[in-house]
Amino acid sequence: MFEIPAWAIFDSYTILLLLMLCFFSYKKDSVKTNATNIFNDMLLLVLFLVVLDMLSHFAITYAVNSERGLFIAKITNYLVFVLDPVMFLLAFLYLDRWMVGKEKERRVWRTAMISYIVLHFVLITVSEIFGLGWFYYYQGMVYHRGPLFMVRAVCNILVIVVTELFVLRFKDLIDPVYRTTLLIFMPFALVFGLIQALFYGLAIEYGGMVLAMLILYINIQNRDSNHDYLTGVGNRRILDAVLQEKIRRCQAGKASFSMVMIDMDRFKEINDSYGHQSGDEALEAVARLLLSAFREDDCICRFGGDEFLVVADIDDESNLKKAVDRFRSRLEDFNAQNNFPFKIELSIGYAVYEPERNLSGDEFISVVDKRMYEEKEKHHMRHRASSIEAT
Repeated sequence: MFEIPAWAIFDSYTILLLLMLCFFSYKKDSVKTNATNIFNDMLLLVLFLVVLDMLSHFAITYAVNSERGLFIAKITNYLVFVLDPVMFLLAFLYLDRWMVGKEKERRVWRTAMISYIVLHFVLITVSEIFGLGWFYYYQGMVYHRGPLFMVRAVCNILVIVVTELFVLRFKDLIDPVYRTTLLIFMPFALVFGLIQALFYGLAIEYGGMVLAMLILYINIQNRDSNHDYLTGVGNRRILDAVLQEKIRRCQAGKASFSMVMIDMDRFKEINDSYGHQSGDEALEAVARLLLSAFREDDCICRFGGDEFLVVADIDDESNLKKAVDRFRSRLEDFNAQNNFPFKIELSIGYAVYEPERNLSGDEFISVVDKRMYEEKEKHHMRHRASSIEAT
């Protein structure tokens, strides 16, 4: 009686789950953020690795021609060994994408990670080309771990640990809404990576990575209808609901609240000069800066094309000004460290809601909008004056 091996069952279920994730992730939005693109790259890479693992097993187990089977097994194993740590690099870059600020310090971590991937590729390739068998080798049709296999396994586990340390080091740069999910992402890979290092025969490491990505998809990638697809902050729907509730509570005698409107200066010039992708990246950067500068309970929304609104539980003008100044300081730090070929400049208007005026949500937005445009006009006049002086 024909018996299906455990590796075939495990790999088949893993591939099925990956295909489902790919289908929903690619179908979800017509426009993809950088984080979503990296997430999709991770899905495809893990899918490719699991398929390679299955081909390797199949070639050794069922190949009629032993030489051809051995050749296929060697090719697939080489690709698995080379691409394996790239999976962790993509995970690292995905986590990095959710951070804002301290760009220079984070760049050092990214450089170290990429350097390891390059060194790993060189060592695996040299071993394979010259038949050194450092990491794995075959005797006949039997796969064996090489003398440096566990060294490589430990290094890959250390990469996972370093990635988790990276997240812990910069966790304050991550939106609190996503922080917990991103913090538990790599421990999944770590646990399954340890199991994979100790036992072989099943692609357990990839199974753990798929479970971790499923958690990411449910909690982060699959944002509901209250969030803007590009920036991840709230949209007009959640803004209207929050604003209505704040006004109701304020008019019932509870504490007042405030609103901040942020508009990007010369956003059209960024799109025209550097492309819409750069414009999208600038919008994402502003959203992350707002999330890092304001409190977790504040409602941050994308109000229009290049406009954002913050509804904050701040009931006096002085504290509101401090919050806005804190955001401006974060923006200055970002402009000093980021790699954009342009500087992000913003016009900001803000006000505390006055219950005695009995303004509706739209009327209060108009008040803040007017203050924002007063600042924007000052910026335009300053820009025109600078242009005239330059000529």
